[in-house]
Amino acid sequence: MKYTVLQEKLVVNERTGEILGHIRDLHLNLNTFTIESILVQERRSFFRRLKCLIFEDVKISVSVDNIVRIGKDIIVVRVR
Repeated sequence: MKYTVLQEKLVVNERTGEILGHIRDLHLNLNTFTIESILVQERRSFFRRLKCLIFEDVKISVSVDNIVRIGKDIIVVRVR
């Protein structure tokens, strides 16, 4: 699967059904050429966007082991 296809999918919390956002980056292991985790940029409302102007963006790191399912439109993940 191409990275650009993954970026278009919504990442959803398995337990709560909350939309976490979209994939913004991947952590790669260059020794084994495998993906170790995905970075999800938090979905932002108007007020969160204002907060991001002052503070750093919030990104959620999700280990590949915590990806439950990759569907047509969403990626379901297990987040603590």
